[in-house]
Amino acid sequence: MDEDYAYLLGAIRDACVYLPEYELKFVQREVRWLTDVIKPKMQRVFGLDKLKVRMRRDRLFELKANSKKMVERLIREANVDRRPMDTPYIVKQMQLDIQLHYVAGFYDAEGDKRGDRIRFWQSWHQEGNCPPLEFIASVLADAGIETRLYRLGRRKGKLFEFCLEISQIYQKKMFYLLIPLQHPSLVLRAPREFRRA
Repeated sequence: MDEDYAYLLGAIRDACVYLPEYELKFVQREVRWLTDVIKPKMQRVFGLDKLKVRMRRDRLFELKANSKKMVERLIREANVDRRPMDTPYIVKQMQLDIQLHYVAGFYDAEGDKRGDRIRFWQSWHQEGNCPPLEFIASVLADAGIETRLYRLGRRKGKLFEFCLEISQIYQKKMFYLLIPLQHPSLVLRAPREFRRA
């Protein structure tokens, strides 16, 4: 397992898998995330050459990949055919430095990019706990970053909405230092001393 694959497994939170077509589709407002981050990683990890990003009618951008081999691997290793998606078992077995790339992909896909808070969002089918965010919290705790997990309420039918938040200034600085964020809107908005080259 390498950093790019770990990042993609986190970023897949922002994708849909269509099984009859063996298709993985990312839809995103920020075209640069798809062209400069997701596309090169997918090409390298899955050996996909002909990936295109296009603008849809709703002015969002879409990256589609059709590959039986890729989708079968993602089902086998990450259960992408189940929604909501739990943390892939192979991510749980990774070393901390690789898990931080998974956290980065997850946050780049589903994190709050609007305000000064660092928040992860996840819907889950149980009211009392949210295993994907509990895993993120444990990885961040192992890296020395404190978080707070809370339930927001019921959303999307029978699912419950959860939020994992980092609110203390020092903890946010640690997050920007340790988590290899790559989403253009996040990298450029991070405090200057924490931006990655």
